[in-house]
Amino acid sequence: MEKVIQPKPLALSLKKNIFLYIGFISLAIISSYKAPLAFDLPFPGILVFILCILLHCCVNHFSAIKIGAISCLLGLRYVLFFINAIICEVSWEIIIEQCVTTFISIVVFECFRNISKDSTIIKNVLLIFSLITSVQLIVGYAGDFFADKNNIAAGIGNSNYVATFLLLSITFLLFLKTKWYEKLLIVLDVVSLVLTQSFGAYIAIGIVFVVFIIRNLNWRLLKSWLILLFLIIALVGFFSYFVTTDIGSEVYEKLRQKIIFFLEGDWKNFGSSRLELYEFSWDNIKNNFLFGSIVNYNSSISSTYRFQFFRTHNVVLESLLLYGLIGTILNLAICIILIKKVLNRKKGRKIFPYIMTIIAVLIHGMVEPNFFTMHFEPFVWMIFGGLMAVVESKGSN
Repeated sequence: MEKVIQPKPLALSLKKNIFLYIGFISLAIISSYKAPLAFDLPFPGILVFILCILLHCCVNHFSAIKIGAISCLLGLRYVLFFINAIICEVSWEIIIEQCVTTFISIVVFECFRNISKDSTIIKNVLLIFSLITSVQLIVGYAGDFFADKNNIAAGIGNSNYVATFLLLSITFLLFLKTKWYEKLLIVLDVVSLVLTQSFGAYIAIGIVFVVFIIRNLNWRLLKSWLILLFLIIALVGFFSYFVTTDIGSEVYEKLRQKIIFFLEGDWKNFGSSRLELYEFSWDNIKNNFLFGSIVNYNSSISSTYRFQFFRTHNVVLESLLLYGLIGTILNLAICIILIKKVLNRKKGRKIFPYIMTIIAVLIHGMVEPNFFTMHFEPFVWMIFGGLMAVVESKGSN
């Protein structure tokens, strides 16, 4: 009897999900930022991502997918946003941007909700994406592309924004079972995260590593304490060497200044003037608290004021600015649905990478703009979709 050769799982995954992978890769390399290994197009690069996602859905026959409550809430949120934006005479560019962002969020969420029960596809997406992003940062530093922090960029965006994608990738991969070369990539991603000089990301990743150590070491064993001691010595050794380099000295100086500002109670400089930005944003939010002012602009002060049209750099304030109290309640309803699903069907190890990743990006989102941005939403809704796939799947842990 002739033996049938079965395709390897990885080859099968690549064949089945090739458009999905190309879509996420496009977010890293199609860019208007002056980043190594990236190029621009004469039309919005996000259209390539949308086309790839739709092709993926067609190839995998997702036409019969039922839209759930979370997607309906996202759609309702946009309808309210659209009506409010028309009344407030907001530019069509902003209206279309939110339309595209909402559409992508729904499609990605429902897509991963139906295919990601084992987390392998999400892992592959983040491995490929974070590798490209890390290489872009390292090549940029090696080629002296970055004169200062304002010039640090990968294809996905500038320093603080890049950091949120690396943070998401590192956290998710860290709590999965990974092969040795995948662990090396996590190390590369951590180095790249340090290079972004994002202080908020440093805090978030520090919390992630503390949780990882506590979760994975048995504190009743002497071996665990020896491992911890080794990690501390290795970290101190690496940091001591790192600060002697040109790149490391800049990072060290930034950290030193932050610590001095904190000890002196200089909250303005410690938060890079975020308290001033939050106050400015809150004043604008109050102008249309119920449905959202949408644009962070105050016509009563100079148009050249530094924070005019800025994002709020805080996930709660950003939600209130864009969608108002009503839309923020819808966002909270989405969170409640997710939390109830998780509590009703605990899956232990399977859900922990998703939960920890969401916590990490929320911590970072309290001081940086990540949620409700066009390029970050595909990633966070990929995580939400994967989480829902796990908790809604039959069977136990």
